[in-house]
Amino acid sequence: MVNLQHLLKLTAHKGQGFDIATSLDNLILDAGFEKVGHEEFKVSLGIWAADKKQKELGAFTLLTTEHGFESHGMALLTRTLGMEASKASELIVGAKKESRSKRVHSYSVQYVFMTPSWILELICSKTGTCTTLRNPSKRVISSDHV
Repeated sequence: MVNLQHLLKLTAHKGQGFDIATSLDNLILDAGFEKVGHEEFKVSLGIWAADKKQKELGAFTLLTTEHGFESHGMALLTRTLGMEASKASELIVGAKKESRSKRVHSYSVQYVFMTPSWILELICSKTGTCTTLRNPSKRVISSDHV
């Protein structure tokens, strides 16, 4: 059985860590931004949640997670841990099955990072690669360059 904490330490040691969200504030500031803020929120994995919004977010999270199990999981288990492909595949199939179970109530903490909107508007005006999303309460601008 693969221990998650062991896997996190091993991948970080090899420079392949995927638990960097807690240090993104500093990385964004190091990139030259003057201010950065973030929010953390829990998102369910799967459709087990009673709340309609959490159920919908959980469905999307499950979809992306299952693809991640296959692509990233196979690479990490075989290349980083040296597991045989057949054993890794068996573990991935089991993880997918467990993640779809309504009896397993897993969730992850998601981080959303923000900088002042004028900075993003400046980047967008110079690069032309931004997407603007609108909702009734506020305008959100995102960029591939942030």
